[in-house]
Amino acid sequence: MRRRRRRAAVAVAATLTAALAAGACAPRATIAPSSCARVDSFLAAAAPRDVHVRGRAQVDVDDYRVRGRFRLDIDAAGTMTLALESSGPMSGPRTDVVVGWAVDTLRVLDREHGEYLEGEAVDARAAEVLDEAVDVAALVRRVLLAVRCADLEGARLDAAALSGRVDGGAFRVEFAGGRADRGDWPAPLERAEGERLRVDYRWEGGRLRGLTVRLPGRRWRVWLNGEAFDG
Repeated sequence: MRRRRRRAAVAVAATLTAALAAGACAPRATIAPSSCARVDSFLAAAAPRDVHVRGRAQVDVDDYRVRGRFRLDIDAAGTMTLALESSGPMSGPRTDVVVGWAVDTLRVLDREHGEYLEGEAVDARAAEVLDEAVDVAALVRRVLLAVRCADLEGARLDAAALSGRVDGGAFRVEFAGGRADRGDWPAPLERAEGERLRVDYRWEGGRLRGLTVRLPGRRWRVWLNGEAFDG
């Protein structure tokens, strides 16, 4: 049971944090091009890019908790690498999971279990471990605003918030100082009717310091708190 919970924690961490640089899908909504250009421009400025931070990480799945360290790198184009590291009482730090996103492909290296997964295999493994289908592409786009206006229905933008609808229901992203402050989205999981995906962002000097991703109805949480910037 403990091993399964740890694998579930790894799957949750990889799934919820893979968002850190996901691409957008094909257009699906009808919004005036001028309005869409404004939304896309605002999102580009508000979303984390050119990030190089390391610090403490914690993953909670129900009553099971994994603590460790992380290093996150996102370049200006949105290519991302996230490394999650843990340590035991009889060993030094070890890198358990490396999550990468580049050229619209998600890759996960699970060093603890000797597995490398790519693309649809990530979805399949997440579904196997979590025991339900997960729309990873939708989830990862929402966590760090890697969406475009064309993905949204009825998008409304002002200085304080962006709101509208996506598959599964309504969303709202709040801003502070031109940066993303809090996101509230429908959770794209098979058995998640009415459940919400909530994201809180922490910034320092215009750079992403950390974030918390939660599914409150399930007591799932991924917490990243940066302690040092590189680059």
